[in-house]
Amino acid sequence: MKKILYFILLLFILSCSTIKTNKNISYDYYQLGNEFFNLEKYDKAITFYLKSLDYYPNSSDTIINLILTYQKTNKYELVENLIYKYYSKRINEFNNKLLLLLGNNFFLQGKYNLALKTYDEYIKINPQDSNCLFNIGLSYQKLSDNANALNYFLKSYENNKSHIPSIYNIADYYYNEKNYQKSLYYFSLLEKLDSSNSDIFYRLGELEFLIEEYELAKKHLLESIKLQPENNDYFILSARIYSKGFNDKAKTIEYLDKAFKNKFNNLNLLKSYKEFNLLFEYEEFKKILKIYNLK
Repeated sequence: MKKILYFILLLFILSCSTIKTNKNISYDYYQLGNEFFNLEKYDKAITFYLKSLDYYPNSSDTIINLILTYQKTNKYELVENLIYKYYSKRINEFNNKLLLLLGNNFFLQGKYNLALKTYDEYIKINPQDSNCLFNIGLSYQKLSDNANALNYFLKSYENNKSHIPSIYNIADYYYNEKNYQKSLYYFSLLEKLDSSNSDIFYRLGELEFLIEEYELAKKHLLESIKLQPENNDYFILSARIYSKGFNDKAKTIEYLDKAFKNKFNNLNLLKSYKEFNLLFEYEEFKKILKIYNLK
């Protein structure tokens, strides 16, 4: 009897040892997949994630990363197959992630109504998830339902006052509605939150130009130019600010010259701005145009 018990115990130990070894091998393949994912070599990453699942089919981390990699390579049908294989109605972190990824998968395919339906299921379980609330807003925006889009961007922002994409979209909504003061308020929130983004300073400067706050506009355009000196839009707006706000012909020409050095050559665009109506009559500006062979 003792020999039989010993034999059964030995089998159990060997079985545990095998499972542990398989988990370790699975984890090694998972790590290799992550390395290739970070290198954006997605086909290689997929190969190693699949090998990881061969050794341990229920590795939630591997499943999630494989789904993300399939999405990176537009393999949306494979994503759905994988999610439907593993998803259950049981409420836990893994199923929550799968549900959110399914919504994202519909969104990436342009199936916005299906995305909304899936996000709605997710948000009932996770009502404070700012990222999902933002995704719902984007889905409504894609469906040209801007009122609902704004509503969800605002909900996302209320849950997370540092959620940059939501704040940006709120600011952009008010800009398109020509509510420049409200737009300026939300873009101002981004000045500290996203201080390395030259576009934020440009948008602030543009709004301040529109409401005739020229000193602030000039300051913000200088910041945008420091961050991205190759962007001609920044030089053109700076020239408009100096022309309209300060009546400074020399500075106006200086900033247009910077744009020309950056290979800007769209004179029709310049002529469309009333700030430059008289500029083309000045000999000094005509000389600069000749230098760059612009007519």
